[in-house]
Amino acid sequence: MGQIRVVTDSCAGLPADLAAAEQITVVPLTVRFGDESFLDGVEITTEEFYRRLARSPVLPKTSQPPVGEFLKVFRQLGEYPATDGILVVTISHKLSGTYAAARQAAAEFKGIPVEVVDSLSASLAQAFAARAAARAARAGATLAEAADAVRQMIRKCRLYGVLDTLEYLHRGGRIGKAAAWAGALLQLRPVITIQDGEVVPVTRMRTRGKAWQFMLERLEKEMNRPGASPHIGLAHSVAPEEAATLAEEVKRRLNPDELMVTGFTPVLGTYTGPGTIALFSYQE
Repeated sequence: MGQIRVVTDSCAGLPADLAAAEQITVVPLTVRFGDESFLDGVEITTEEFYRRLARSPVLPKTSQPPVGEFLKVFRQLGEYPATDGILVVTISHKLSGTYAAARQAAAEFKGIPVEVVDSLSASLAQAFAARAAARAARAGATLAEAADAVRQMIRKCRLYGVLDTLEYLHRGGRIGKAAAWAGALLQLRPVITIQDGEVVPVTRMRTRGKAWQFMLERLEKEMNRPGASPHIGLAHSVAPEEAATLAEEVKRRLNPDELMVTGFTPVLGTYTGPGTIALFSYQE
């Protein structure tokens, strides 16, 4: 029996060592400051991105991987011995053109079968979905079975994020249903989620601390299935000290089987802005 190869894009925020361990190929998006272009997480670090963002008079631009880049990856993976198919897990089509590019590449590819699944999310929710595919593949799943594992993960994964401001989502055109709050928050901290692939407002809190407590209380209610194993992801935009503090609180209150902490990639940071912290969760 052959093996299914798994591909995702850089918006999943998978650390390079974890992607390698899980045998997941990552295709980077691009972020541009004026005439300078950088591959997301490859040619520019998160720290350097935010330094540039702080002094940039205009919001940087982002773009999905070219169709040709996906085709290149498909050809490379197709050359591996005993490869039966390729499964691609992308960021939500409502947040990026990556899904469309991957679908076009899959239609043009003449080798082994390729299936593209929209995660309807981003960051660690997308990463959890890609990992579900990789683990199914290692267990001998067919392409259809691995794709089904992704869709099951998409249904059970939850996320909440606290932003300092909606300005970056608004300026980047990714604000979704939170548009009604734009320009009217004053000092309130917006808590958002992603539903059906787009940003949706949840509530507004007066302090970041209260917003954190709101997220934790939501997760506690959702992580209450007897005997289930909680898995938590925490992503942040250059807020390592706050992320570490929140991670300790997550451990104390939720006792997860897994806690993955990572930073938002430069492409996602274009829309979240600095200071964002998000929690992602699912149960097995």
